[in-house]
Amino acid sequence: MYTQFFNFKEKPFNLTPDPRFLYLSPGHQEALASMIYGIKEKRGFISIIGEIGIGKTTLLHTLFKELGDEVKTIFIFNTKISFTELLQNILTELDVKPAGDNKTALINQLNEYLIARLAENEIVALIIDEAQNLFPEVLEELRMLSNLETPKEKLLQIVLVGQPELDSILRTHTLRQLKQRIAINCYLTSLNREDQIKYIVHRLTIAGHRGNQVFSPGALDLICKHSRGIPRLINIFCDNALLTAYGREQTRVDVDLMKEIINDYEQSKLSPVEDTTPPLPERGERKLSVAKVLLITVLIFLNILLAFLLGLNFKSTPGSFSLLLKSLVSQLRSSAPEKHSSDEATPPVTRQPPTQIPIPMQQENTLPAGETITRDSQPEVAGVSPDHPEPTAQPLPAPSDESAAPVHASSEPSPRVISAKAGDIISELAAREYGTFNDTIFDIIKRANPEIKDLNLIYIGERVILPPLDIQSLIIQEDDGNFSVHLATFPAGTYGRKLQNTFANNNYQVTLRPVTLLGNQTWERATLGNFPDRASAIEYFSALEMDDTLLLFPVADIHRDLRSKRSTY
Repeated sequence: MYTQFFNFKEKPFNLTPDPRFLYLSPGHQEALASMIYGIKEKRGFISIIGEIGIGKTTLLHTLFKELGDEVKTIFIFNTKISFTELLQNILTELDVKPAGDNKTALINQLNEYLIARLAENEIVALIIDEAQNLFPEVLEELRMLSNLETPKEKLLQIVLVGQPELDSILRTHTLRQLKQRIAINCYLTSLNREDQIKYIVHRLTIAGHRGNQVFSPGALDLICKHSRGIPRLINIFCDNALLTAYGREQTRVDVDLMKEIINDYEQSKLSPVEDTTPPLPERGERKLSVAKVLLITVLIFLNILLAFLLGLNFKSTPGSFSLLLKSLVSQLRSSAPEKHSSDEATPPVTRQPPTQIPIPMQQENTLPAGETITRDSQPEVAGVSPDHPEPTAQPLPAPSDESAAPVHASSEPSPRVISAKAGDIISELAAREYGTFNDTIFDIIKRANPEIKDLNLIYIGERVILPPLDIQSLIIQEDDGNFSVHLATFPAGTYGRKLQNTFANNNYQVTLRPVTLLGNQTWERATLGNFPDRASAIEYFSALEMDDTLLLFPVADIHRDLRSKRSTY
């Protein structure tokens, strides 16, 4: 619609994964180069992790183009399938007719195909998008495909592409063998402000734009701030702004128009339209209602007939019929299943889409009834084994609300205490409390629960503190008594060094410290500064003049809020 108005050849901000529009930020360029290297050098497993809308699928389509005909690629994007179905899909993509549904036979078919391709000096790569949705048992069996190898090289190269949940799943105890086999790990991060501007200009240029700037500097600032460096959000903001500008015959998107677009988008995310249509009764309930009506009719007729046979005079006793009906209704109610009284008093709840996070269930550890535990005497373990000694049980004072209770009463946001139930794991508890989870949130929870040595392992009845994600949760008292600000936590050897160097270029001191969150694996905690007290740390962090896109959730949001409050004074 607006392409001719702005002299574009095509729409610049479509949400389709067109490789022509891919802007290779340093992170995306590194991920693409790593995938090409890992596949051509036959390194086996490769993982690419990135947030929703960061550009993973577009990167994959660029990868297919770069690999060309010298690599046979199998692209799997429907991942809610069994391992047998996965094998069948792989063979179908390779133009090999699957031999039934016997896993052994299917693996043998695949092995024969791979050996034949090796003889022709061809490479075969399996790329799985949305890999975080794979069932844990499928991931474990997928590891077995890496056993298809010669003494010198892997026959099948496997690239797992997914959201941060995939990284958390791979770190669970049951998948530790698969995690160890991943030769190359890449983490796609959001674009910083400079790359966001380049991204917008790049897409406008590819679409054929020439001439004056379409977006004013102020409008670009708003896009960079509210998109958080996520390319998909940039596309949404820009496309809606161009469409609105076209409708108003504005040749340039200014600050006021951009504010309107962003406000409309964020309002739609915060205030979803409620469905006020009353839900239809379940099929079984409708049948039961019809049966009740029929039963009442029959019983009334029989009771009237019985009354006449017994000589009951309705004229002389006008209340007898109503009493009879009340008696019948009370009998029917007493025969119906009882409902808890709280059901009738429950207020209507705004419907919101659930957060779907596929997390593997861990083995339960049960304690004697009525007991809770502390971790004082518990050995540090990465998982549960049948012969693992049971920790000494120490009773803790039970909170007033078993599922969640405040640690203390205060005007400040209070931590919540969760009494762990069967099947609970930290990632699910965090997702329920905060709406998402990542390594930084894991680390915040770990610092609030120092007695939990391994976040993979919590016990039924154990109390887990979930602190509020505010500035206080980011302040750390170090061993020397001084204080620092928790900026982020990453797997060791990934993004930590890059973050440290970026802050150093802006004259900010960032320290990387090794920490253990799950099992025996090591992460890096990035902290800012060295302050004599909490107040100094908070003041310094709130005055920090850095692009929020360099930080991750929840640190970026906390910093933005502090800066906003500071600017109002």
